[in-house]
Amino acid sequence: MRNHLLSLCCLLAFALQAVAQSTPQIMFQGWYWDYPKTGQSTTGPSGVSFNWSDTLRLKAPALSQAGFTHVWYPPFAGNGNRSGGYDPRDLFVGPSQTSLGTLPEIKSMVNSLTAVGITPVADMVYNHRDAGDLETNPAVKDYITTFASGNNPSCGFKRPFPSDRYRMVIPIGGSAAEGAGTYYIKMRSRGNIFNGAKYAFHATTNKIGGSRWSPVVTPDVDLTTSADVFQYSAQLGRNYLNRIDGNGDLDEFAVTVTTNDFNAAGDLLIIQAINYDSEYSDHLPIDIFYVPANGGGAYNVADFTNPFGAGYKLQFQTYTNFGNMPSGRGALDWNGFRPHFTSSSPAGWSQTTCLGPQWSMQSLDYFYDYDHNIPATKDLLVDWTKWAFDDLGSKGLRVDAVKHFEPSFMRTMLEEMRASGRTPNLVVGEWYGNNRAELKGWVDAVYSGMNTDTRNNVQVRVFDFALRDALKQALDNGADPRNAYFNSLRFATDGNSFGSGNNIVTFLNNHDFRSDNPTFGDALVHNNPDLGYAWILTNNQLGVPAVFYPDYYGYPARNTTYGNDVIGFNYHPVGLPALKPAIDKLIQVHKKYITGSTSMDLLNHFGGSNTAPAPNNYIQSSPNKVLIYQLNASGSVGGKEVLVAINFDNQPLRVDHQIAVRNGIQTGTRFGDVLGRSAFPFAVVDGQNRVYMELPAKSYSVWVQDAAPLSVTLASTTVCAGESNTLTAAVSGGTAPYQYQFSAGTVAVPGSSSIATASTAGVYSVTVTDALGLSATATVSATVLQPAFAAAPTLSQTLVSGGQSLTLSYMANNAPGSCAFAANGPFWAEIASNSSFPTSTTLTPVTADATQMVVALPASLNAGELYYLRVGYGQAVYSPAASLVVSTTLTIVANQTVVCPGGQVQLDASGCPAPNVVVWSTGQSGPSIIVNPATTTTISASCVSATNARMASPNTANGSLPTGNQGAAEQAFPKKPTASPNNRQSQPK
Repeated sequence: MRNHLLSLCCLLAFALQAVAQSTPQIMFQGWYWDYPKTGQSTTGPSGVSFNWSDTLRLKAPALSQAGFTHVWYPPFAGNGNRSGGYDPRDLFVGPSQTSLGTLPEIKSMVNSLTAVGITPVADMVYNHRDAGDLETNPAVKDYITTFASGNNPSCGFKRPFPSDRYRMVIPIGGSAAEGAGTYYIKMRSRGNIFNGAKYAFHATTNKIGGSRWSPVVTPDVDLTTSADVFQYSAQLGRNYLNRIDGNGDLDEFAVTVTTNDFNAAGDLLIIQAINYDSEYSDHLPIDIFYVPANGGGAYNVADFTNPFGAGYKLQFQTYTNFGNMPSGRGALDWNGFRPHFTSSSPAGWSQTTCLGPQWSMQSLDYFYDYDHNIPATKDLLVDWTKWAFDDLGSKGLRVDAVKHFEPSFMRTMLEEMRASGRTPNLVVGEWYGNNRAELKGWVDAVYSGMNTDTRNNVQVRVFDFALRDALKQALDNGADPRNAYFNSLRFATDGNSFGSGNNIVTFLNNHDFRSDNPTFGDALVHNNPDLGYAWILTNNQLGVPAVFYPDYYGYPARNTTYGNDVIGFNYHPVGLPALKPAIDKLIQVHKKYITGSTSMDLLNHFGGSNTAPAPNNYIQSSPNKVLIYQLNASGSVGGKEVLVAINFDNQPLRVDHQIAVRNGIQTGTRFGDVLGRSAFPFAVVDGQNRVYMELPAKSYSVWVQDAAPLSVTLASTTVCAGESNTLTAAVSGGTAPYQYQFSAGTVAVPGSSSIATASTAGVYSVTVTDALGLSATATVSATVLQPAFAAAPTLSQTLVSGGQSLTLSYMANNAPGSCAFAANGPFWAEIASNSSFPTSTTLTPVTADATQMVVALPASLNAGELYYLRVGYGQAVYSPAASLVVSTTLTIVANQTVVCPGGQVQLDASGCPAPNVVVWSTGQSGPSIIVNPATTTTISASCVSATNARMASPNTANGSLPTGNQGAAEQAFPKKPTASPNNRQSQPK
């Protein structure tokens, strides 16, 4: 079974070889049927102005960034500013506002798209035209009276001319012979075949006014519910509802016109007989007998057997005169439309052309159909295309309703465009229908007879309605999704498919699907449209994929108000999210990994069988509920094999599935899930060339050979206070490009999205998101070093007085890895009575720099007390504390004051608190000393710091110390006692 499966894979791969494009074309349909038109705008301070050309213009950069290469914008030449655009009138867009915007606004939109690398795709309506001026149309008269319901070798059955596209008139008054009187109008089916077709009969004059759609006399008279009679009396300006009988029965309407009913100088008796609630029928007046009011004899003014005879007064008028357009261009009259005369006859006229090609049902569904065989018509439409290419700058063409006109026109038009140096880079025709033979047949017919240069340089494409229907049925009606293989223009094996995607545009939804029954084929996809987009966007073999505006940006709500209009949108899906995030990722997958792939394998094709051959093992779900396929690495931009699985099932998919082995695949090869939507980050090839895939219900994912999971690391520098810490993110795996989101407190570095700075210490993070939406996060602890003091400050004095100035000297630790002080600090000092500084007084420097400051001590310091002083820097960096003492009064007491020469005297000093030391003028230190004076002697003492005591000279008589403001005392020893102020005593020899 393994060998059989591999043979099947090889067979499929051979069948699906394709010419790969280096740059994928992806089209965006930039509108939907009921998009807000300029004519629906409101005005005033609270009003809304709708301008769809501005909408697309403003979205151009984002659409380009997402990967769209073409934007198809709405038809631009519609009849009025509320039109859907498919009723073109002024082809060259004069000064009037269209539903899309004014001509300058449309050009601005097109220019904005072009500027960001997007090709604007114009919606060209070559089939029909609408809303010209009224003119008499002899070809329509000839067709209705002579040929409708007949047969013709070139088009078969000649369908009726649409009854709402013409009116019949008889000139009355003025120079006309007819005027006041009664007109007996006999209506009948020309071929007697439209039995039961309903129509509304309406007669009026210019003076009376009104029409079938706006009668001046109401209500309508319903004759369909009453017994059939031969003659009905019809009032001018009123509708009469009747039906055609196919048995030769006549409906006669007696219309009486008085002199008060028409303009005597000249008027028209206007007759309409328009179908309603039924198909178009071939009814017409076979006779109109006129009985003059003045009593003259009756005569027939409309004998349909002789429509071009002298007595035939009935004229047929159509709105086909386009000779007076606001743009001043695009002139055409009835000669350029269907039906048209083909040659002369003895009577001056002859058989008219058909209403359209045989396959189109000659329906004239779209206003007045061009006759492309008429040189004036062909030339006009080619000129219009050149104008759209040059003046509008639209280098892509979406061609509407190609079913309804000859493909030879497309061939001729493209040849002329190419010959004039105008080569559109995308041409796609809309053949509305699921028949692959017709879809492919149209492309083949356009190419048939095309010159070699045009054929080699213009790829003619067609929308794959067959594929769309297969996806619609799978998503909304539970059909086998593999019909996307079997029924598409790309993969069908019945001969009605193309050998590549070069002639195909794929799509899931568009503006034409407006049924409000979600199960119908002409309804939009209502369930899980993302699965359909996964199929058309994750392979390059199907053709150019197209994305529908509401699928991408979201559907408008029901009963949305545009100006004074409430749009029900009852045909739109409800509750669907905007698919922009998902579609953007799928486009990136296509661009990064799939573009250029030369072939693909439909791994679960199995010839349509629901039983998977071994060694495939469907643990959960089944082959007829999924699409599983593989894109060849050969030629692809990623150079890797790509696996895709799309699960349409209501349950999870769990399967061991065999894959095609090539391009380095072997046992153990890993396929990374680049979308991260499956149960595991990798699928690993086992010994039977299988990979295990597990997906949730209604989901999909993409696996790429050797793709690594997204990961990120974050590194930080170590800096000194006042400097910025650099945070650098390093990414591996995932799919570029990446987006970086740093945590709060960081500052982006210009020119680099992966680097940021932080000025304070702390824990920082970065989250990286790749092009496919996968995310990874890393954190780092950023360190900011503070300078440290090398030691306690050196004080200019340690025995001080309150309020005095004091100089503090200090330096930063200069060990390797240490930080220096900033010259401008900030620096300050603190003084406290406790070495742990539970409370302190801040001293603002008088001057300060990186090595020294001057402060003023508080005046309130307590005499004799020990204090501690430290230096502060930056954000609470402190030096070790230095101590100082506030000076006090030193007292000396002698044990005797009168001694003999050489006698012993003990001197005691008090008032010098520790750790200060009493230094005597004798060079001794300590609170008590013994002296033996030989003569009368004065001995002094000073209270100094221990450091200064060690530095003192023993010969310093007054104990002068380099630190000022010391407490000092003296003791004199005279020969005999004398009174001594200032603690001085005399001692004799």
